[in-house]
Amino acid sequence: MIEEIRKSLEESLRKLDEYIAKIQAERERIAEELEKKLEELKVFNVDKEKLRDFLKEPFVLIPKRKEEWYVIVPKFIPFHVGWLEHETKSYNIFVINKYFQWIYELPEAIKKRIKIPEPLPFKVIDGYLHTGTKLQEVAWERYKKFLYRKEGKDRIKIKKGYEFLLIAKLIEDGCLPFVPQPVEEEDIREWDGIKLRSYQKRAWEKFLKCGAIGVYWAFGAGKSLFGLYCLARIKGRKLVVVPTLTLKSQWMERIEKYIPEYKHEIDVVTYLAYDKVKDNNYALVIFDECLTGDTTIVLEDGGIKEIKDIKRDKVFEGGKTSFEFSRKTNLIYKIRSDFSILKTTPTHPHIIVRKRRDKHNNQWFKVNEKDVRVCFAKDLKEGDCFLVPEKIPHTTKTKWTPEQLRFVGLIACDGHIEKNKNVIKVAVKKKGEKEWVRDVFIKGINSFGVKKYWEFTNKRGDYVIGCSSKKLKNILTNKFKIPEGKKAEKIDITNEVFYSSLNSIKAFIDACFSSEGWVRIENNGSCRIYFSCTSLKFTHKLQLLLKKFGIHSWLTMKKRSGNNHHTLYIIHIGNKDFNKLMDLIKFSRKSLNIEKRNKGKFQNDELIWNGKKYRLVKILEIKKEKIDTTVYDFSTETHMFLANGCLTHNCQHLPANTYIRLSTLKAKYRVGLSGSPFREDGRENLIFALTGFPIGLNWEELIKLKVVKVPRFKLYVVRDYHEKFRRLEELLKIPVKTLIFCDSIKLGKQISSRFGIPFVYGETPERERMEILRNSDMVVVSRVADEGVSLPDIERVIEVAFLFGSRQQESQRFGRLMHSLKEEPEHIIIMTEKEFQAYQKRLYAIYERGFRIEIVR
Repeated sequence: MIEEIRKSLEESLRKLDEYIAKIQAERERIAEELEKKLEELKVFNVDKEKLRDFLKEPFVLIPKRKEEWYVIVPKFIPFHVGWLEHETKSYNIFVINKYFQWIYELPEAIKKRIKIPEPLPFKVIDGYLHTGTKLQEVAWERYKKFLYRKEGKDRIKIKKGYEFLLIAKLIEDGCLPFVPQPVEEEDIREWDGIKLRSYQKRAWEKFLKCGAIGVYWAFGAGKSLFGLYCLARIKGRKLVVVPTLTLKSQWMERIEKYIPEYKHEIDVVTYLAYDKVKDNNYALVIFDECLTGDTTIVLEDGGIKEIKDIKRDKVFEGGKTSFEFSRKTNLIYKIRSDFSILKTTPTHPHIIVRKRRDKHNNQWFKVNEKDVRVCFAKDLKEGDCFLVPEKIPHTTKTKWTPEQLRFVGLIACDGHIEKNKNVIKVAVKKKGEKEWVRDVFIKGINSFGVKKYWEFTNKRGDYVIGCSSKKLKNILTNKFKIPEGKKAEKIDITNEVFYSSLNSIKAFIDACFSSEGWVRIENNGSCRIYFSCTSLKFTHKLQLLLKKFGIHSWLTMKKRSGNNHHTLYIIHIGNKDFNKLMDLIKFSRKSLNIEKRNKGKFQNDELIWNGKKYRLVKILEIKKEKIDTTVYDFSTETHMFLANGCLTHNCQHLPANTYIRLSTLKAKYRVGLSGSPFREDGRENLIFALTGFPIGLNWEELIKLKVVKVPRFKLYVVRDYHEKFRRLEELLKIPVKTLIFCDSIKLGKQISSRFGIPFVYGETPERERMEILRNSDMVVVSRVADEGVSLPDIERVIEVAFLFGSRQQESQRFGRLMHSLKEEPEHIIIMTEKEFQAYQKRLYAIYERGFRIEIVR
């Protein structure tokens, strides 16, 4: 053992001496070149001693936030460290944090300056936080919400289900709380089917000593082969968990190619298949790196949009979209709650509360934040609760007056626009309605500049009032989308209403309830106000308008018999929400204005979660519907948004709850594989918590060992999309193995059709994807090929459409070339001027590794 340590120390010192000699030689070379250039430029007033001092420490270190720093370096200095966040014409601005030191060796000068605090020596073992006698109280105070009780003087029992969250928090605080659990000899089999490189051998030795490691190697460094080696050497049942179906196919192909004799021991699943494997016991786990179109999404400023119309960069309740996608499906889950109806794919995640029952006292436990979870639609149960915000935001952008919107509400609910004529009219026969309808109609048309109207009583005894105005008809049909002719199930509420002043929105709500509402005193003496409509879309959006005032409503359905009768959607408002509405609005229809008020509480239970108040709405019915349709989803900065008023989650990023679920997989040993330990959402602690002891390897070492190829990078900046197509056409005349990355499905299909090459995207059958990629000289690919796709004969990557400024995607894409066996692989990006200005930060993924980009305009 001592001899091993001595050899290891000698090897480290030898490498250190080599690095020091290289740095000194490079410093001297740069100094001499600078002096020579300065002489040539006739600049004589440069202090050469200061210049040499500068080269000893050629960077500026500035705190960014707690335990995170900017490292600012002149571009002419070949110095790269951490994450390149920004660049100017003269400087590269890197960011380093406390995690960086665990993976890559920081320069000594930086280590001394940043002075990362010594982490507390805490360890998590078998459900306990081991603190030592001196720090037990410190740990209890700092991590109390994760802890159950103190036991003895040097450890604390962790609350059930909180171990992973505690580990993530300790990592966030700079502590690696893992305890090595060496791999037992009886779990290892002899096998030498894959020859490991030197750094892979070091990783294997680390795994044998620790039993849980996170491998952070650059693309092309052999992470997958290392994973296959581990699968072969460890006996027993194994599991590989991947993010995409494409990666699942690739892992299965590699298992068949390299270790077919052990394929019966290995399961390969995506993250979404957690429920299929959660009850299995594994010797080893390796972690390798939707909604229907009519769903209404709430925007951050209080407007609304149907999900099929979502575009990138739009800001929602939940943050800015990073990308959107659509796909075909033939199975939908229709989920009816007491607030809304939501149609979704089986694997779309939703944010819910699952209430817990106290069986001993035969009552429900009080709901708190701990009961909130992310759950796939297929795993929802009747009785689960969606979260509906107490209030949605509001921004005034339109200038419609209360008189105008009261009139619009009247026409939408009780009026009629004649087809192919400029006639707008209302006919009513309900007792007591003539007065208020006449008043609202006349004031309304006057507010739009129309003075003439006519009124009469028809043969059936209905009171009819109307006017003729082409201008007013155009406003009603174009701005407010009120259809001509029969409209009952077609009416909608547009952003013209949602962006009006709150007083004008109140007038619109008044007209809706005055037209189609009624008040009833129930048998128990409580009051409710009702509204009915045959348009589900209109009903949902009226509920959202009420939410601007913090008023909650219930939704029920009434199916009516007969071909000419549509389903009736009814909302009712009771309890204290009834009081709130009656105090807010004095209805035009006098019979709705009653003095009686309710006692007690608001409708539905309330919950404070993440600092916001929500109402819990119970899921009443879950139905499967087999129907061919298109579903949509998008990502936001928080990975959450409001769909038909209910808080839901996007599919594209793993929420913390998913990491928690994965951490509960029953496995004796764990290995994580990733091209980078950095996440653009800043949640690196979750990656470390899931995997184990981190192992890194820098680019310079890989390039020196000739493990990866260094691509040539070229950026074409063009005027517009037409020129982008022309440039692509020129490039494709050169016949080499090419992947054309295109995030836009529409554009991808156009490229495929125009150049007669296949397009691999979400709808391409899983079993065909890798076969097409291997057998085609040129392929258009969507994001399905971003991660993990390895093609040894690839010579060129061309990017024509991409995920905004995402550096993570950029590094994944040029990482495909790191697997190439060709001598000079080429990475080409085609951007319009507008894209270059907006999204050039994605290029930092290339610059931060010390690579150069040739820019062609």
